[in-house]
Amino acid sequence: MDSDRLRDFLLLSPQHVAVLTDYSVMESLKGRTLENIETAWRVLRDFPDQIVVLKEAHEAALVRPQEAEVAQQMICQIETRALSKIPKIIASAKLGNEDSLDQLRKLGREVDDHFEQIRARSSELPLFIKSVEGIFSAGELKQLRKASELNEDMAIKLFNYVVHQTEGLCAQHPDNPPMLEPKHLANQFLFRFAVANAAYLIELVRTGANRRNPDDARNDAVDIINVTFATYFHGLMTDDRRAGATYELTRQLLTAYGSEVVDGALDWTRAYPVDIPADFFEILSDGCPRPLP
Repeated sequence: MDSDRLRDFLLLSPQHVAVLTDYSVMESLKGRTLENIETAWRVLRDFPDQIVVLKEAHEAALVRPQEAEVAQQMICQIETRALSKIPKIIASAKLGNEDSLDQLRKLGREVDDHFEQIRARSSELPLFIKSVEGIFSAGELKQLRKASELNEDMAIKLFNYVVHQTEGLCAQHPDNPPMLEPKHLANQFLFRFAVANAAYLIELVRTGANRRNPDDARNDAVDIINVTFATYFHGLMTDDRRAGATYELTRQLLTAYGSEVVDGALDWTRAYPVDIPADFFEILSDGCPRPLP
């Protein structure tokens, strides 16, 4: 959020907006100190009417891709209105207003507690890495680590893994959303999240970064959610190489499957050296995807 590139983008047109996930908002409020929060809001405080906040991931999972304007359904109007007031609260806190300072401290405490919960869950990361490694043969893993292209067998194995993960995510969700039929599945939030998660794990395997400390793993977990939401909008503005690579591979995989991903090719997206022909996934468009024998 503290990016001159973001400022330039917002200055280009009043129609340009910064699309923030709830995690992006939390990142901007963590630390509890006015100095930290003011720094994070250095750019966006000048554009309070060009900010959009998205729903939390568990709410986005209930968005119906069968209906029009899927991206618009992802927007949380209440949080968007609330966040537009943050610049005024920061300005008031700078003047020493205790109520405003208390508001920021409270938000900071809530954010720190939430991120600590994510950090605790990140200990499961090695298990996820092993699970994605387990779907490929030793030779295929070698291809991945050499940044070779995915072949047809690998592509099918990967998407069967994604289907399994999507089924599990639907079952674990408290509202138990159904896994949709193929023509809508590619635009279902939990399916896209599963694809983004698989792309991230492949990136870890490819680069040999199998061990992540809890803080890095926590940040990666947030990146996967940001990547998922970014596929419904105009990409991911990031300087983080792994997040950019995860987004680009996710976009390619989803496009190959038939998802409606905006092909903005904006200058902040990073090319990722994996190209997957769309015909690899014809088998998944003929009927409801299920694991192959």
